[in-house]
Amino acid sequence: MPDLTSELSVCEAVYPTVPGSNDETCHETLPAYTPSGSLIPMIPRQNDRYERATLLTPEYIKIPRGLHTALMLEEPPYIAQGWTVSVNPEGSPFYIHRDKHLITDDPIQQAGICDKIMESEKRLSLLVETEGLKLPDDYECYITCDAESDKCKYYYVDYSTQTVFWLEEIDPERHDINMAPVCSVAQMKHLLQEQYWLHNEYFPYRAVPSPLRKELVAVFRQGRADQLTSTLSTFPYDAQQCKQFLQVIDVETDCDEYMTWTIGTLDLALSRHRYHTFFGEDHARISRDQKRFEVIKYERTFVIKLISALLFNLPKTRLAELNDLAADDVAYAIHWREFAVELLRGWRDSSYLVRVTACYEIPMEVIAATSISRPNNPISTALGSASVVLALGGLVSSGLLLQWYAGADTRKFDAPFVATHLGQIICPRHGYEPMAQAYSLPRALVFWSIIFLALHMLSAVVDLTGLIVQAPAFLLAGIFVIAICQLHQSLRCAFAVASVEKEKVY
Repeated sequence: MPDLTSELSVCEAVYPTVPGSNDETCHETLPAYTPSGSLIPMIPRQNDRYERATLLTPEYIKIPRGLHTALMLEEPPYIAQGWTVSVNPEGSPFYIHRDKHLITDDPIQQAGICDKIMESEKRLSLLVETEGLKLPDDYECYITCDAESDKCKYYYVDYSTQTVFWLEEIDPERHDINMAPVCSVAQMKHLLQEQYWLHNEYFPYRAVPSPLRKELVAVFRQGRADQLTSTLSTFPYDAQQCKQFLQVIDVETDCDEYMTWTIGTLDLALSRHRYHTFFGEDHARISRDQKRFEVIKYERTFVIKLISALLFNLPKTRLAELNDLAADDVAYAIHWREFAVELLRGWRDSSYLVRVTACYEIPMEVIAATSISRPNNPISTALGSASVVLALGGLVSSGLLLQWYAGADTRKFDAPFVATHLGQIICPRHGYEPMAQAYSLPRALVFWSIIFLALHMLSAVVDLTGLIVQAPAFLLAGIFVIAICQLHQSLRCAFAVASVEKEKVY
């Protein structure tokens, strides 16, 4: 994403002096809160802690006598007065100035960084005093030096209301803070709470109050019950995952940094879930089949319809499943995995059917026997060749899809990956139908291979017998086709009724 702050040039505003101060000595240039201001608003998600690149060179060093024991304790690194260091359970250090309500993960031991952060804090404090702002009782300010400029970025955290805030009105587009659009102020609350819990995950040095931990346990218990009793639950975790999370949430003992990190991670996901489901609003999305955004009508051209017909309308089912997976642009990893399991099983079955039955054993013997018995029958030969080609097409297409979607039913396809993938495979004109056709291709090619194999065998029968001998064969074929059609219609009606009843129940 381009850095808009480097493209605009706006002069900083000079604010009046602090009331009661000496006008000759206390003139301060406060940060102009514009894209080119010296202090830039940010959100915790814009923290680059996972992108920081550092190259190290290991070497052998002498180990002093009694290192890390009472004989020779390691000398702690020097940091400026008022600062203390803590370590995230993931391993990264961060620094806290409790008197200033300040926190950072910049290496303040390095020359100039601490001074720059303290100067930024002074500017913010001066703005609060000048504007007569009253900060929350339990707040914290995060400041970091921008790696691409000489500016600093900041945000505030309110631990009482579990939110983040700034000292100005924020325009997400102008300030480039990368926040999702909302439909109401109430929905914005969940986005801000998501950032609050992300801050707790990054800097988990404060205990999460017991009522919040108990509430989290209650939420996961309700989510587990919802998943066990409904197939259309919007809860982002399945029943087994909820059970596992309940085992790691501790509400009895004191909350240390490890438990704070755990709770921050879980509440982060739940806040995002509440954002997507409009939690607490009149239009809350309480079932996965509920749509809150306008459904796009995609074009179905003659070519698309013809291809689907040639694929025995198998893409129709896959298309409906893909549309459900991406309803209202919300992707659920647990439901994608169920879909992926079915996809992978179908492609493997098609591949096995081709390799075991369609390519090597039955058709080759039948085609060879037919060719020997009727060597001058070009139609029979063409049908047999087409059967083999279609079978090989089914084998190749299933192998290609299995290669690309290897691990699609594992944690490799988490919610962000699934959302990105679904956004990449959708066609602007035709929606998910082209991809649904690709998913259905292996099975359809195997079906066509079997049909051409049957026609190949039938052509041999027609050439070898007269009309009287052919009649029983045609009669049996007709009975077989009618029986298959009747079975298909019965199953179609049965599943349609079951789907209607399920909607009534849920």
